[in-house]
Amino acid sequence: MTTTHTAISRTLFRTLCIIVALFIAPIHSTFAQDGSWTSGNRLIIQGGITNPVANFGALPATLQDLIPAEGRTPLGGANLGFTVGLTDVFRFTPNFALSISLDANYNSFNNEEAARQLRNAILAAGINGVNLGPLSSLLGLTTSYNAQAYINGTLTGGLRYDLPVIAGLLNVYANAQGGLFYGVLPQSEAKLGMNIPFVNVQLDATITRAQATATAFAYKLGAGVLLFDRLNVGVNYVAATPSFIVNTTPVANVRGAQGMVTIPGLGNISTQTIINAVVGAVPASSVRYDFPTNVLQVTVGYAF
Repeated sequence: MTTTHTAISRTLFRTLCIIVALFIAPIHSTFAQDGSWTSGNRLIIQGGITNPVANFGALPATLQDLIPAEGRTPLGGANLGFTVGLTDVFRFTPNFALSISLDANYNSFNNEEAARQLRNAILAAGINGVNLGPLSSLLGLTTSYNAQAYINGTLTGGLRYDLPVIAGLLNVYANAQGGLFYGVLPQSEAKLGMNIPFVNVQLDATITRAQATATAFAYKLGAGVLLFDRLNVGVNYVAATPSFIVNTTPVANVRGAQGMVTIPGLGNISTQTIINAVVGAVPASSVRYDFPTNVLQVTVGYAF
């Protein structure tokens, strides 16, 4: 019985060795072939996350941070998003290569924080020296904010330097590129609602910021590792400062008979005064301003 078990074990072991050898052989052959990539062209398809940094990702502290204005650096309120792209790498020596990249980035807008700042600004609006904060429930004040996502793309080219750590298995690299940025500043819509008591006056106001597009110079700095001359893991910092022309338009609809209303602590106040204070928190404007758009990309790609 023991002899039989030993024979069976040896047979199974030999069979397993043959299977492993057959499995490893083509992989080793592929790696050996990939290790010969000392010159020539490879196309890398990549995707990953894009994290907004600096002002692009900064959350608004006041409503004014959301309103475009000349001479003031705006805060983007962009959220963590994703990126996809293509990179063409042409090695003319084992260490140096030309690289051209086409990337698209998507970052949603932090609507929740924008709505909170919009409400805070309205509540801070003054009437006869008294702000609206304590009267928010009495006036039935409601606010909402909805903005589309940030979408931008870059077409850049430059130089890439690869340093083989283990030839054909592990390379570390650094790249520097420059080129074209195309950005879409999202359309946004803020909504205000108010119901003035005793006189049955309702206010619905919509404040719209139109979508805008712009182009600018962009640069990209990055580093990463290349495994088996196939798997590319990289981190890139991408920066551009497009100049947008943005129109902000407030529209107010008032229903009910306007007149005087007595509010405890404020006395007799014209309903029109209250409406003007609320709508005036975001004036109409048309401005050109620079909008720094900086992201940190973390990607994984495959080289064909």
